[in-house]
Amino acid sequence: MIKLEINFSPEYEIQRVQYTLGKLQWFIDNKYKINLPEKLKIDPDTTPNISENQIREAVLAEYSESYYKTQKDFLLENWQKVIEEGSIELEKTSLTPKDTYIIYLTKYGVGGSYNLPNSIIVNIKFRYSFGLLRTVFHEMLHLIIHHWITEYKISHWQKEKVVDLLLTKLVPQLSKPQQLPVETENIDKIFNEYYPDIELIIKNIDIKKEPAQSS
Repeated sequence: MIKLEINFSPEYEIQRVQYTLGKLQWFIDNKYKINLPEKLKIDPDTTPNISENQIREAVLAEYSESYYKTQKDFLLENWQKVIEEGSIELEKTSLTPKDTYIIYLTKYGVGGSYNLPNSIIVNIKFRYSFGLLRTVFHEMLHLIIHHWITEYKISHWQKEKVVDLLLTKLVPQLSKPQQLPVETENIDKIFNEYYPDIELIIKNIDIKKEPAQSS
């Protein structure tokens, strides 16, 4: 059974805001929805001048531990059911998840992201209820397939499409495919042809149609 270890703190939120400001232009260029403390102005030309003390003050002004705890409790209460349902299909694939994933709850940055080997960041300002479960599972899939994405030089949006297809296959009740800014019809065909061999799906994606991006 895949377990979750859920964390949140003011110090983590301060780090999250600093990270988001550091990647602000990339997020804007790729049309990501971003959330920052209300006291901080979103302006790519001025954000480098925002001090750590300003960030700390802005975070602490709106930090409420009970808000985070409510989201944590929901995830822990519902995660086991999601994994039980998804594990039936998961066992048919070549995917090998970790035993435990470390979840960081945040109000800032984009909707969700991940750090190797097993850390997942979930924005509880943008996601709640089943949206939280969807984001955790989505980012977990990113972590599981990351080594193949790197090996076969798959681009950012192609990677997102593969994860969307996997999520739909494994836990259809959580499925909500993204509206991607690139053509992905060929990936649907490859996925249907080679599933459940996930490495073979990724290996056969035509990466020539879209320049690679980082995330």
